[in-house]
Amino acid sequence: FDYEGLDPRAAFYLMRDLETVISDKAFSTQKFAVGDNVYSVERAENFEYIDPVDGTVARNQVSVGRLQM
Repeated sequence: FDYEGLDPRAAFYLMRDLETVISDKAFSTQKFAVGDNVYSVERAENFEYIDPVDGTVARNQVSVGRLQM
């Protein structure tokens, strides 16, 4: 995680809890209402990124890939 101004301990727990949520198979069938719109989760994943310049690896880059209306 890379959050400016966020306590590292809080960021750790945030990412841990988010990983738990998106790892649950039921998450991809959840629906969320925002105003008059209802969204469903199409895909959520945890990925890693390899920096093409220096080769460093950033793991556990949680992403909610796509929401559908």
